[in-house]
Amino acid sequence: MIVLTCSGCAVNRDSADKVVAEQPAGTRYSKNTLMVFYDAHIGKEPLLNAFKKMNCKVLHEYRLSCGFAIKVPDGKSLRKTAKRLTKVHGVTYVTRDQIQEQK
Repeated sequence: MIVLTCSGCAVNRDSADKVVAEQPAGTRYSKNTLMVFYDAHIGKEPLLNAFKKMNCKVLHEYRLSCGFAIKVPDGKSLRKTAKRLTKVHGVTYVTRDQIQEQK
């Protein structure tokens, strides 16, 4: 299991309910971007196939951490998409993309 220190609306593959949790007030997230991480031993192919079926666009691949930033199509629910992605073979973690603001 991959342990990540991310604050964000998240679904952990090993969680009992796999429900995306609400986050603290004041935290800002992208309206249509998810971060999806996978088990390197299983590989990224099942996930890439799921992205294609769901019409999600890969924005960036994180090779060192075995993950992707994806754009969810307009009109699609981030929550439902995240929940669906947790069911893909090899997915370990799904989270919303947090917006970092510089002061």
